[in-house]
Amino acid sequence: MSKVKKDLQNFKDLKVRNTSLALNRDIYEATKKMISDESRFIAHTMKKSSCSIVSNIAEGCANFYYERELYHWKISLSKAGELLGLINIAFQLRYIEVVQYENLRLICNNIINELNSLIRKNSAITSNIKPSKPIKVFRFGVAVRLFPLHLDTALFLPSETEKLLNILPKSEEFIIKDQLLRASRSVTDNIQTKWSSCEGREFQALNTALGSNAECISLVEMAIGAKYVTEKECERILEVTGNINLILTALLAYLHADWRCKE
Repeated sequence: MSKVKKDLQNFKDLKVRNTSLALNRDIYEATKKMISDESRFIAHTMKKSSCSIVSNIAEGCANFYYERELYHWKISLSKAGELLGLINIAFQLRYIEVVQYENLRLICNNIINELNSLIRKNSAITSNIKPSKPIKVFRFGVAVRLFPLHLDTALFLPSETEKLLNILPKSEEFIIKDQLLRASRSVTDNIQTKWSSCEGREFQALNTALGSNAECISLVEMAIGAKYVTEKECERILEVTGNINLILTALLAYLHADWRCKE
């Protein structure tokens, strides 16, 4: 049985997430000149790794299970290590300048150190608490009615995602576009899941939707940082994902609190 957090931290307040978002912008800037056939693959992989770092940090933070948080943070750590290696290769092949290399390497190492610290903290917490019991579903209908915006907000996500995907360049086909499409589908699919009578099933589905929604927000911010889209063009999708984040966080907190009162 998974161990459930007592409180959920806002992923946007996490220092390492914001540091990795800044690194992502720097990576996209550094790879602009890598247009030769030889350098294009390295540039593509560097961008994909940096996107994965940000999205997995956000998805790990934005869920109620310690084990899921640890799982995603370990992925971010491995991708940070991969990115550091690619930065070294790009410098050795003279694809990036000395100043860029030193800056990127410093930030990447800082992210690795911060993630290692968070992973150790997570491991220490999970080793000292008892596994949580599955959360029952019988209060779900009551909980949903407490929120005026309701989960119908998620119905706007597919159309807003499609608008953004049409703006993004073809070069992002297997980077931001692919990850954003997958994450947005995960949000809607998990929210629209028919709640069964199995214990904890609806909590797990909503928790997955919350993590995927955080990933969507981060990917949109990365697209803005890469200057593929403007903040104005992303206003609506950020409004929708922001509302989803508020609703799911409140709903999951309610279900969790309701369960804890019955322990």
